[in-house]
Amino acid sequence: MPPQQSTQSSKDPSQYTQCWCHKCRGGTVTKRTERNHRESPRAANAPEPVLHNQRKLRNPESRTPVENNMNHVPEGHHITRIYERNEAAVDRSTKKRRLDEQQPNEIDSDPLDEYFTPDGPSGIEFDVEVTQQQDPLSRAENTGDFDGNSNTDGPHADAASQSLVSSPSRTSIPTSMDHPSEDLQDDLPSDSERSKSDAEFDTEKELGLFNGEDEEASPYVESRIDHILLCQKYIQEISLATLDNGKLDASIVKQLRSPEEGPVDISDPDIRLSLDLFLGCSNASEATYNAARDAILRRFPGCDVLSHYRVKKLVAEISGVVSVLDDMCVNSCEAFVGPKADYEACSICLEPRYKVKKSKRVPQQQMITIPLGPQIQALRRSPKGATAMRYRDQKVKQIFGDQGCVSPQDYVYDDIFSGSELLDMSKRLEISAGDTTVSFSLDGAQLYQNKKSDTWIAIWIINDYDPAIRYKKKHILPALVVPGPNKPKDLDSFMFRSFHHLSAIQRENNGAGICTWDALSNATTLSRTFFILGTADAVGLTELDGRVGHHGAQGCRMSCNMKGRHKPNSGHYFAAHLRPNGTNADDCNHEDYNFRALPRIPSSDAYQVNISKVIASKSQADVTGSQLREAHSYLTQFVEQYEHLYYQRRMDRLHFCRPCLHTLLHTAPECARVGPGTYSSQYTMERAIGDLGGEIRQPSNMYRNLCQIALRRSQINALKKVCPELEPPSSFPSPFYDCGGGFILLGPRARNPVTLTGAHAIVVNTKIERSSVRKWGRLRLPNGQIARSCFSERESSRVSRNVKIKLAGSIQYAEVQFYFLHEHEDGHDLAYAVVSIYGPPDADMLSKSSHVLSAAAYMGDMNLKVLQVKDILSVVSMQPLPRKPSDPDNLWFVVEKSGLDDTELTGYVDDVNSGDTDNREVV
Repeated sequence: MPPQQSTQSSKDPSQYTQCWCHKCRGGTVTKRTERNHRESPRAANAPEPVLHNQRKLRNPESRTPVENNMNHVPEGHHITRIYERNEAAVDRSTKKRRLDEQQPNEIDSDPLDEYFTPDGPSGIEFDVEVTQQQDPLSRAENTGDFDGNSNTDGPHADAASQSLVSSPSRTSIPTSMDHPSEDLQDDLPSDSERSKSDAEFDTEKELGLFNGEDEEASPYVESRIDHILLCQKYIQEISLATLDNGKLDASIVKQLRSPEEGPVDISDPDIRLSLDLFLGCSNASEATYNAARDAILRRFPGCDVLSHYRVKKLVAEISGVVSVLDDMCVNSCEAFVGPKADYEACSICLEPRYKVKKSKRVPQQQMITIPLGPQIQALRRSPKGATAMRYRDQKVKQIFGDQGCVSPQDYVYDDIFSGSELLDMSKRLEISAGDTTVSFSLDGAQLYQNKKSDTWIAIWIINDYDPAIRYKKKHILPALVVPGPNKPKDLDSFMFRSFHHLSAIQRENNGAGICTWDALSNATTLSRTFFILGTADAVGLTELDGRVGHHGAQGCRMSCNMKGRHKPNSGHYFAAHLRPNGTNADDCNHEDYNFRALPRIPSSDAYQVNISKVIASKSQADVTGSQLREAHSYLTQFVEQYEHLYYQRRMDRLHFCRPCLHTLLHTAPECARVGPGTYSSQYTMERAIGDLGGEIRQPSNMYRNLCQIALRRSQINALKKVCPELEPPSSFPSPFYDCGGGFILLGPRARNPVTLTGAHAIVVNTKIERSSVRKWGRLRLPNGQIARSCFSERESSRVSRNVKIKLAGSIQYAEVQFYFLHEHEDGHDLAYAVVSIYGPPDADMLSKSSHVLSAAAYMGDMNLKVLQVKDILSVVSMQPLPRKPSDPDNLWFVVEKSGLDDTELTGYVDDVNSGDTDNREVV
């Protein structure tokens, strides 16, 4: 079929121009169409045009031409030059498609101007694209024109638009030519024909986007994908953030740059009484505070107790913590900040930003952001707080000092700063004792079970504290609250204010940080703020880091190269490591399934051995190098055996392979990189949501109430750091005895010494040569657990008197009979416990379960022992083992509390007032 003749000659080039509306985006249309688009109502709100056309080369030799030939080109066909080069900030899938199809680069609409000159370099090599000429009006879809009036062959058409034809057939014939064809020059626009926007385009500045030579150039290449372009604008504004453009009051900016020096004086009795009363009523209503204040004034008329308004103002002044309110969509779609600051309506749901109330515009909904800078300044204002903030510096120095003295097998990973990543950062950036390291955690919450109340909350975690106190409620800093009722569509807009402020305090004083008063050094120092970790759950992490969800093709949260496998008729990719059989799908790329080779059904014992491997590799708050390698071996075996046992390479079982299984393979390597996962998990965020949500007292206006609760929590936490005397020390109910080291004896206690009989008398007399002792019933351990005893527990109560002990260097399990005190030779009382030690564990069960199942016989009075309470490690549960015909009688297996090493970190400790009896003395 002969090629169709070009109709370009029948079209008047003067009737066409480029349109920069939100749909055309530089497409060539008729002048009438361009005028209609420009005058339309939506044109006023259209974004500024992103010019990708008319980009010239500064150095023509910087691009490598593809070898091609111009010989034997049939008459009436287009010839397009294609150049290979590395692009920055180009969509990955688009770039791959261009390389596969040898498409011209769409970002460079006209990159070849300097080559299309009569005096251009000779011997240029070309790629030849042979396509039939078509009517330019029939190819409107290739230039983004929606009305069909685009003319890709007109005077404004460029090389890229000419190449975007439907189903081109391409040939590459190696040859060369000295000069380009004159027909190609006719197709190119001249300088006089270019639009006004193109004429004003700064070529030198645009070139800086690629080679970085122009210091005044923008640091990024504007994407033509809308949501990526929006993210680029967020990043651009955050990178240029200062305290002056962060929507902070002038007084707060002055405070951040010139903080108050010296301790805060609250010695005035009326002020101290007002603050104590406010803290005591922090979880109550304003009416409760006023009622207590009125009662005090009636009894002491001369006392000047501050009103609720005045004491709130005083707390804000002392703490320095304030909030920033930003307007947001009433449907929780987006916040009107950054590039969206001037929007009058939501760009997603089109709901208006304001509601008119008596000729005054009032925002329909607002979110709250609590800036990090003032909260950081409060951390070191007291000697106690400044000392606590020295932990990170001391820990890092200790690790560096021990290098060469500790073998890799004995090296202990007991914090995030034990990981290689943060140690390297500390050394590379020379992080000092006065600097601050923070982590950001984000999560969504449903405040009510039967009510649509989707709310997102974020917190800051100060990593400079010791892990024993780092995750306590009083050390967690609320960051923001996004009111519901719906899930945010643009979560970046809600986080914008927090990270804008973080960037501002990082860039303050030429990158030296903000000024803080350090009470320990009694001087004003500069504190740099380092953002270390950003954490979220599987759902929130996609919003936080912008990657695909955990069911995507590259769903690994660690960004490894492991690609998921797609199941037909399913929208999910599954993390299967073994290739499935029975499919030839491109996204699985495996051979057909052989139905005659059915997999063998494994025995039940194989399943038990498999699951025991993951139990044996349980996560700990501290782990040695040898334990880490052992755990990695167990986890790797578990994942491999799991797929063989359950998945069995069957496509219909592909959904058995969940992302959490693949994550197990990263557990040990990540521990070596950033410390044990306990310190970067989401339990802190979940606990914060429960604490903040549990204080809501106004269901009718729960979102605003929650925002005020977060602000009040931040101010009270800062107040207690600035004035630690406002926080009373913890106390225990009487009677109690502090044994030291975190061990505390608690009641019930015998009123008088009791004369022992039987086996108890023998073991006690053998140990300390006494026949009578005064019994105690409970012992509080350093991890917060309460170890009870037979003396304190009733028959009907829960059994919590079994403990794990360390005896002669080995771990054993025992039942506590009672506790008692004995005066030592030096005059100090030592606490002892009489315990009944269980027998040795069944060796066969222990071996088959990878040292997970420890079942032993209860010995009673046959194996009594007296030991110091400091040999008790934790409380465990001993459960009767279901007996099989081959099992011995009287076997009890150990059940330890999950996350036992993390009880101090989570704050979930036993209540000293709980139990079957109170702290009374008994006969």
